[in-house]
Amino acid sequence: MEFDLGSRFVEVEVRRSTKAQYPRLEVHLHRGVRVTLPAAAPATEAEKLVRSKTEWLLRHLAKFDRLRSVVPDRRLISGENLPLLDGTVTLEVTSGPARVERRDGTLAVSLPSPTERGVRFALEDWYAAQAEDEIARRAEELATRHGIKIRGVRISRAQTRWGSCSSTGWININWRLMLAPSSIVEYLIAHELAHVAHKNHSPAFWSRVAELHPAYAESERWLRKNGAGLVL
Repeated sequence: MEFDLGSRFVEVEVRRSTKAQYPRLEVHLHRGVRVTLPAAAPATEAEKLVRSKTEWLLRHLAKFDRLRSVVPDRRLISGENLPLLDGTVTLEVTSGPARVERRDGTLAVSLPSPTERGVRFALEDWYAAQAEDEIARRAEELATRHGIKIRGVRISRAQTRWGSCSSTGWININWRLMLAPSSIVEYLIAHELAHVAHKNHSPAFWSRVAELHPAYAESERWLRKNGAGLVL
């Protein structure tokens, strides 16, 4: 079903669900716009909902237009290549007991009833577990080398923040950096370690970042340009 929303035509998938209690509008980066209606709702409810949400819908579509160039159109099915620091692994999805195992260049995900949603959750847990080892090790090594005292490293699942440094000396780094090149991981670690002594982004802070990660400016530009694409 296509709608003329003034500034653009929008194709909307309309589906019905016996579980839906009210009409629901969803917009996805790559899957487009969908309206889910209760089984007994009249078809006119779809157009009514889209018209009532026109401004919201156009705003999200414009944002997705900007993101589409950097966010991968990825299917979490067998044969898909996934980034892992400076390399890639090939996804293999099978039915069986729940587990994720890396076998050389393959990342094998087994689930009793595999769905892309389930595979995504399993992968996020696996990447976060790898981050607990890899990112923590790098952070502790850099801190020791430069005489910076921290309490430890925690892996974050925040949606919008790459890292943070608490007032008590904990360094928090987002697991999604495991999808980036190693140099970007090292930059974020340096960024947060510099915050141990400098709680703002003053010239002294950036001077310290430069000592810890000389290529910080290049890494910062890369992250601003490509950070939105660090998703599974």
